[in-house]
Amino acid sequence: IARVHKSVLLSSMGRQVAGEWLHHLVAVDAFLVLAGAVLTAFVGVTGLVRRLALERCMPQWLLAANSCRQTNHNIILGFLVICVSMFLILDAKVEALSEMYSVCFLALLFLFACGHMMMKVKRSQLPRNIHAPWWTVILASFLVIGAFVAIIEKNPEVVPVFAMYFSITCVLVGAMFFRMSIFKLLLRSVRYLLKKCTKRRSGEEGRHSSVEGGGTFSPPGSETCEEKTVDEGTALNNKDHAVSCIQSLNTRIKSWIKKANTAPVVFFTKNGNIVAINKAVLYIRQNEDTQHIKIVHFAPQGMQLEQRAWLQSDIEFLDRLYPKHCIDLVFVQQEFNRLAVERLASFLKIPVNRMFIGCPSKSFKETVATLGGVRVITH
Repeated sequence: IARVHKSVLLSSMGRQVAGEWLHHLVAVDAFLVLAGAVLTAFVGVTGLVRRLALERCMPQWLLAANSCRQTNHNIILGFLVICVSMFLILDAKVEALSEMYSVCFLALLFLFACGHMMMKVKRSQLPRNIHAPWWTVILASFLVIGAFVAIIEKNPEVVPVFAMYFSITCVLVGAMFFRMSIFKLLLRSVRYLLKKCTKRRSGEEGRHSSVEGGGTFSPPGSETCEEKTVDEGTALNNKDHAVSCIQSLNTRIKSWIKKANTAPVVFFTKNGNIVAINKAVLYIRQNEDTQHIKIVHFAPQGMQLEQRAWLQSDIEFLDRLYPKHCIDLVFVQQEFNRLAVERLASFLKIPVNRMFIGCPSKSFKETVATLGGVRVITH
């Protein structure tokens, strides 16, 4: 039975044991379980990609929500296309699909282990409830690598498919990380084309006007001056249209860059330490596409005038130190918690995922997860 009915083994065993009724019962049960797994996958992928898009690791058009159910239909349809394409590429082979799933799952587990080790190195002071020793993380990563190699040796044909989808994902995420450099490169290319087209157009306009005013002699059997003028006029109109398209593209790219640079970010400072604030500004300059930074300090009991003046002078110094960035200082007379962060985000009209904080100490009352998406950027 196992050799003949590989893909429907359980239902075939039910037929052999109790007849057709158990065969159909197992088939219906398997269908319901599979449908639940597929729906769970769609829900999980939608949440993951939506979070990546909010963190600007994925294109923003993925966040588009339909007016009927307020769901991100672009993410759902994109994942559906990926599933169907993988099904067609692997020729609907159940074994290949299961091994492809195993390869993807093991790769995800290995990335979990790598992320855990990076957190131990970069965010060792971050409060956490569960502590995993180094040896367990390293052992788990080696076990995952061993299982990964075993599956690849069993069915090598899944490797090119996995590499293709993984490469596309890396290119997409990489393009989002370097989008400002790509926009600037596109802007330079468009300006170069616009400059070339403008020079060529001005030269052809000069020749066109000389033909209209001069009236040169045309030998027998050649085109008349009127026909040449019409052809050149049509060419000029086509080039005018091309120049206008390039100018429109140039304006659009500049608006994209301006929109990205003017979107502000927030950094919460606990005690106004200028060293920590400077590290945050350096991080934002290197990793965020913005030129507007707001430094926010929460003081429930208010600040003494001397401390306030000292912090203001430090922020003014940083504002002069980085002339391309606008660095503002905001005081909030309230205790720092999730509700205060949400109120501040609503007042400043800045998303919570564009708010940053230094690595909290163990005495921090809140946890990073309860702050609603505030990102930890310094340690």
